[in-house]
Amino acid sequence: MWAERGNMAAQFRLGERYATGRGVERDAGLAAQWIERAARQGHPEAQAALGLIYEIGRGVDQDRQVARVWYDAAAAHGDKRADKIIRAAATLRAMCRECAVHRADAPETNPDN
Repeated sequence: MWAERGNMAAQFRLGERYATGRGVERDAGLAAQWIERAARQGHPEAQAALGLIYEIGRGVDQDRQVARVWYDAAAAHGDKRADKIIRAAATLRAMCRECAVHRADAPETNPDN
């Protein structure tokens, strides 16, 4: 099997198969393991997928900081989807900061009055 021999494309494809249940029994943990093997070898699509896996916590413990590391790696290797995710997250963070500023400026209300 090419995946077991270290072929990153085969590892990523096998991870996808475990994630979707295509031809094998669906197993999120095995999907994450195979995709991570490919990601660690520099497979950009696997890096982006692993970012999503960590972001949602499917087959691994949810960890948004680890997700960001993998999104950054994928973007650095030219994965456009990862770059879009990073930019969207930055926009959302900016919007949340702006909302927090507006909430801080708003007068306090007491629902009992």
